[in-house]
Amino acid sequence: MARVLELVHRGVNAVTTVAFIVMVVCLLMEVAARDALKVPAVWTEELAGFLFLWVIFLGAARAAHLRQHIQVEFLLDRVPRALADVLRLAIAVLMWVFAAVLLVGGVQMTHLTWDNYSQTVDWLRIGYSYLALDICAVLMLIALGRDVIAAAQQVGWRSKA
Repeated sequence: MARVLELVHRGVNAVTTVAFIVMVVCLLMEVAARDALKVPAVWTEELAGFLFLWVIFLGAARAAHLRQHIQVEFLLDRVPRALADVLRLAIAVLMWVFAAVLLVGGVQMTHLTWDNYSQTVDWLRIGYSYLALDICAVLMLIALGRDVIAAAQQVGWRSKA
C-alpha cells in the first residue's frame, strides 16, 4: 500500500509541476499579448487561475503526505510527553475531520457546477476546479488517516508503558 501511495504522490508531484509551468507560461503570454501586441488574451488569465487552484490543492495533498504542513510545536514542547502525544492525536483527528468536510463540500460543489463552463475557455468546466478539491481531500484523508493511526498507536503504547 505504501508503494502505491508513493507512486500516486510521484504522479501528483509531476502533475503539479506541469500545471505550475503551464500557469507561468499562460501568465507570460498574457503579459506579452497585452504589452507587446496591445491585445489582451483574456483566456490566459482564467486558465492560469484554474491551474493555480490545482497547484494549491495538489500541493496541500502532497504536503499532508510528506507531513510538511505548518505546525506550531511550542505548546507541545512545553507539556509532558504523554499529554503531547494525546494532543498530537487530537490534532490529527481534527485535521482528518476537516479533510472529510472538504471532501463532502467539494463533491457537492463539483456536482453543482459540473454543467457550467468558463466564459473565456469554452471547454473548461467550472466543476474541474472543484474536482481539484475532491482529489486533494481524498489524498489528505489517506495521509491523515495514516497519521491518526500512528498517533493513536503512540498514545496506546505510552499508556501501557
